[in-house]
Amino acid sequence: MASRKGGGGTKFAGGLGPVYQQLLLFPERAEYLTQAQYRDYRTRLDHWRELSREFRSAFQAVYERKSGSVLLVHGPQGTGKTLFTRELEDGFNAASTKLTSSDPHNLWHLLSGGDPIDFSKVREVTARTVVRRISAESDWLKKETAFASSDVHAMRVFIIDDAHKDVFIRELAELTQGEYLRLKAEGKSDVALESVAQRIVENVRGRFARSLFVLLSNNRSFLEQIHGHLEQSHAGLARVIDLPLPDAPLKEEIVRTNTNSLNPRSYWYCLDQGGPDEKVDAYKILTGPGGFIDSFQAIDRALSAGAARRSGRPANKNLLTLVTLGAEPLVVDSFIADNELTASESLRRRHVGSWLFRESWASVLGDDR
Repeated sequence: MASRKGGGGTKFAGGLGPVYQQLLLFPERAEYLTQAQYRDYRTRLDHWRELSREFRSAFQAVYERKSGSVLLVHGPQGTGKTLFTRELEDGFNAASTKLTSSDPHNLWHLLSGGDPIDFSKVREVTARTVVRRISAESDWLKKETAFASSDVHAMRVFIIDDAHKDVFIRELAELTQGEYLRLKAEGKSDVALESVAQRIVENVRGRFARSLFVLLSNNRSFLEQIHGHLEQSHAGLARVIDLPLPDAPLKEEIVRTNTNSLNPRSYWYCLDQGGPDEKVDAYKILTGPGGFIDSFQAIDRALSAGAARRSGRPANKNLLTLVTLGAEPLVVDSFIADNELTASESLRRRHVGSWLFRESWASVLGDDR
């Protein structure tokens, strides 16, 4: 377990720490992970294993049958959609460049080689596959069509993150920008989505055969509409799946590990800076359905709350924070009363509570207690 003292793992350029130490350093977007300050960020694959099985099933069918398939992946903001695509692309590129043994931390190895990883499959499939992540820019479809028409790989994987963006829908539907905007203004976006589905079916039966399309979006309604239209033209071509979040213990571990590795102050130090409200807020988010960004922001609020208190009054030299998880508040109240302590602030919930003692606690809670 990390120490509550300062001391995360990041080495800053020139030996200097961050200027604004009341702020937590964490990547607000997966795109930022390419920055040098996030080089120590650690990704875990455990919670993606279920999605990996879905990917492998679709991938293997296309690879062997030379057909086509579409994975429609849904995930709310902050659940790691862009991180997933980045890990997939980076893992494939690493395998293509240097492939000497199986790597359990490489998402491409897990997706292509099975679980447990079969290295012989990874080696063969990597040599015969190309992975392309498509950017949201004009004429993307024209560029990818030209590539697919001349490509000779046995298998192609096309990844479209934020597939609900207008540029993707408009070009797949073969609409001008003006035509598409008019449909949206008239509330007829579904007409465009029907055209998108028809174009996808045509493509996987033609120039984009031998291809797996992975479309990711935070808009479930959009994905379900696309899926419905695809089913009408080609039943079984697509499936909608959820990008899973890790369970609460793993999510907390990921947030704690990266807070420690990216910051000069530890995870526990940051939490200790928060008052009762910030601590309860962090607990709810870390144990609830919130994503990684929500979790990091909760830790950031706790750290910032401590800085705000320090700027408004002298530091508390004798401050004890008692946090309980799972204990009934009445039991804790009895403990406090038995030890003749008086809490200056407290916050009680059914299974979580926080009490702050600003003075006269050191002599009461001595070694003999």
